[in-house]
Order: sequence, then structure tokens, then C-alpha cells
Amino acid sequence: MEFHIIYEDINSWCIKTFGKNRAIASLHHLKEEIEEIIQELGKENVNVEDCDKKYADAFILLINSAASYGMDANDVLKAISIKMDINRGRRWGSPDDNGICKHLKE
Repeated sequence: MEFHIIYEDINSWCIKTFGKNRAIASLHHLKEEIEEIIQELGKENVNVEDCDKKYADAFILLINSAASYGMDANDVLKAISIKMDINRGRRWGSPDDNGICKHLKE
């Protein structure tokens, strides 16, 4: 299924179910879902099916936030492409204690 179709389906469902103007609320909810994913991945025996659903929830919430903010699917894809070009041109540091690699300030 194409990203544009999924994006519009999620956006339509979210508006119908939760209403409009949910950019910030969706991000607050996303933080909770991300924490659940982190906790699941930290387990010795990860429940793959459960983890897959948590990832899906996170993507749904991020799409809902972006759509509520005013981005359509093309805007999101364009922004991702631009940002990836920027990231490819950066130098990256070593991972910190959480495995996070940050770009080095020029």
C-alpha cells in the first residue's frame, strides 16, 4: 500500500475518531508509546507481535500530529528527503550511554 493512501486513511480515521487540531496531543501520546517500545525492547524475551503493534501506534500518532499540523503526505516525504540529505552531509559522534549518536557542531 502506498504511503499517501495510508497517510490519508490514518488522518481521516483520526479526525473522525478524535477530532481536529491534535498535533500536540498526539505528540504527548507518542511519548508514552515510545516509552512502551523502549521498555519492550529492553526485555530479555521481546514480544515481537506486541512490539510491532507499538511501533504501528507510534507511526499512527506521528502521522496524526503531522497532518493536524498541516502537512500532507507529500510534505512529509519532501521534509524527510531534505533532512536525510542534511544528515548525510553531517559528521556524527560516538554513541553515548544510551547509544545516541549526535551530529558534531561545525
